[in-house]
Amino acid sequence: MKKIAIVVMAAAVVNLFGDIATVQKLIEKQKYQEAIEAAQASKQDYPNPKLHLLWAKACEKIGDRVCQMSALERASMLDPKILTPSQRTTLERLHNGASFQNTTWKSSIDAQIGYDTNVNIAPDELGSSNTQGKLDTLFFVLSAQMSYRNELEKKNGWYVRADGGFYNQNNFDNAAKDYDMFHGIIQGGVGYSKPAAYDLYLPLIYGYLHYLDTGLFNKYAIAPQLRIFIDKRAFVNLSLNYEYRDYIDTMYNGNDQQKAAAAFSLYKFVPKGFLYASLSYENFSSTHTLSNLYIDRDNVIGLFGGEYRVASNIRVRFDERLRYSLYKDKAQNGEKREDHFSQTQLKCSYDITKRLDLYASGRYVVSKTNDTRFEYSKTIATVGIGYNY
Repeated sequence: MKKIAIVVMAAAVVNLFGDIATVQKLIEKQKYQEAIEAAQASKQDYPNPKLHLLWAKACEKIGDRVCQMSALERASMLDPKILTPSQRTTLERLHNGASFQNTTWKSSIDAQIGYDTNVNIAPDELGSSNTQGKLDTLFFVLSAQMSYRNELEKKNGWYVRADGGFYNQNNFDNAAKDYDMFHGIIQGGVGYSKPAAYDLYLPLIYGYLHYLDTGLFNKYAIAPQLRIFIDKRAFVNLSLNYEYRDYIDTMYNGNDQQKAAAAFSLYKFVPKGFLYASLSYENFSSTHTLSNLYIDRDNVIGLFGGEYRVASNIRVRFDERLRYSLYKDKAQNGEKREDHFSQTQLKCSYDITKRLDLYASGRYVVSKTNDTRFEYSKTIATVGIGYNY
């Protein structure tokens, strides 16, 4: 009997540390919601205060302070000496409803090599024609993003945020050098967040595009955004956007335009990934009485897709973009120009570490229209490496 008891106790210890290690691993992978669910589902390790400290850490990462406070309280009840002085101070401030000054930095950088079968067709919203025929090329892309968020001291729920990034594409074929591209964007604003309820953010945006061997345009925008949390695994995004594009080169001055847009998006987290769907409306209008053709238009855009983790370090993602455009100006057949655009993308990523991943993607684009000058299709294939911090 003594031997059997020892074996049972040993098995319990293995399960205990195994479950805690699982929660710790999920936190290290920044899968905070899954870490919380794993802690909630645990049985053998529930009496261990270390589990609840990890639980509190995951709650803190997603901004759920009620959850964080409850987990710290449970840890303290299970072992009154387990909390560090810093954790005790945190718990006291949570009890008192005090605000925190919490600064968060996030950044990512990607390098890609790819092949484009029709590189002289411009990015979607620039709307170039196919009259020059197809030009294919290999290319190299370097892109980066950075985000900063600071929850203001003594301003419970209020925060300031800033984001910046760039995308730089260099084409290998000399004939495609005019289609090299640099796009940079910075934005900053103030927001108010109520954990597990909603997040309101009001950013001002500046962007710059270098394309067609010239500084093409500057853009200025304001884009209020409201995120409403349905539950811990789903939320809705509502956004408005007003943008002004100032074309720099005098050759393109007739393209100056403004955009007004509204969008509705739904996101749902599933056990091994997420799903999303979005519907938006855009209105482009020229800022000149006499403008170039095909500036004034209305777009209706639908997006849907998701990501699924097929193995512990392999993720597959699918994205579909559909757009219908109706132009004020007429097509060659005398009717108002109409475009039907679709883009399908499939991406597979392999996580080398929790911050470094390799990926390969394929994208197929097709545009159908009642003006044959603007019909085209293209395929883009890339392989890349990304680092997230």
